[in-house]
Amino acid sequence: MDERKGQAGIEVLLSFAFTIAMVSLLAASLLAQRNSVEARMNELDKINRAEAAARAVEASFNSGMDMRFSFEDENISYRIQNTRFLVDDGGAVIEVGGVFGKSS
Repeated sequence: MDERKGQAGIEVLLSFAFTIAMVSLLAASLLAQRNSVEARMNELDKINRAEAAARAVEASFNSGMDMRFSFEDENISYRIQNTRFLVDDGGAVIEVGGVFGKSS
């Protein structure tokens, strides 16, 4: 009879350890996914700021008036090359296309 109690205790401990391991794996997976989403959100924010800057420059060019604005607060440094609006972002370049094409 004592053998069965010991065996049942070991089975309970093993299933508890298995449950803890599964919960730990799920938690690690969720944390990794959250970090990935947060990194992607920052990237999308930079892209949205670059697109907004491109639209502002396009409006300035197409208005025929002298419009003065600065992107210093947004930390945007840009250049226009081959009808593309390029924003320098750290070591990367964000390219906004289709904004400065020639009209016919």
